[in-house]
Amino acid sequence: MPFTVTKTTTRPAADVPVFKDSSGLDPEVETSIANVSHAVRTHPAVQSRSVVMSTDGLTKTTTTVWESQEAYDSFQAANAAALSKVSSAANAYNKANGIVVNTTKAGT
Repeated sequence: MPFTVTKTTTRPAADVPVFKDSSGLDPEVETSIANVSHAVRTHPAVQSRSVVMSTDGLTKTTTTVWESQEAYDSFQAANAAALSKVSSAANAYNKANGIVVNTTKAGT
C-alpha cells in the first residue's frame, strides 16, 4: 500500500530564507542535505514527488509517495545519521526564524 509523506513549510516573510538556503550552514549539514536529497530523488521506492509553492511564495508543500511504509522506514533507517544532523540544525533555525513545518503521513 502506498505511503504518503506531506511536508508543508511556511515562512513568516519573503525575506526569511528557508533553512537549506540560509547563510552560514555548517559544511557537514550542507553535505547531509545534499546526500539526503539525492537519496530521495534516486530511491526506487519513491513512486512520485511533487512540490507546490503558494502564490505569495511563503508556503511550500512537498508530497512524496513511497511504495510502502516499510520502504519509507527502511530509507529513514539507512539515512538516520544524515537525517538527524539535518533535522537538528533545521529545527533550531526554523524556531529562531518563525518558520512553521508540518509533516503528515498517511497510508499505514
